[in-house]
Amino acid sequence: MCFVTYENPRNGKRTRVKRGFNWLVMGFGPLWFLFNGMILCALLWLTAAMVVGLLTAGIGGLLMWPFAGFFANGQRERRLIKRGWRTV
Repeated sequence: MCFVTYENPRNGKRTRVKRGFNWLVMGFGPLWFLFNGMILCALLWLTAAMVVGLLTAGIGGLLMWPFAGFFANGQRERRLIKRGWRTV
């Protein structure tokens, strides 16, 4: 597995973000986004899953979460960079 480490320049706190698929998003959906402070992403993915689910009798809504798993770590990285975290 490949990880990228980010450091907060203000307090020196470090966090690692995995590259690739995020299994927790596939299993827990919007809860992962909420626990990582990404409320807007949680609402957007949940809304998209509900709309797609309504259009496909529920099947498409379930398929949205594996799809979200491919993008979740990248969204987390963009959020950290936007908040001023640096790659170590």
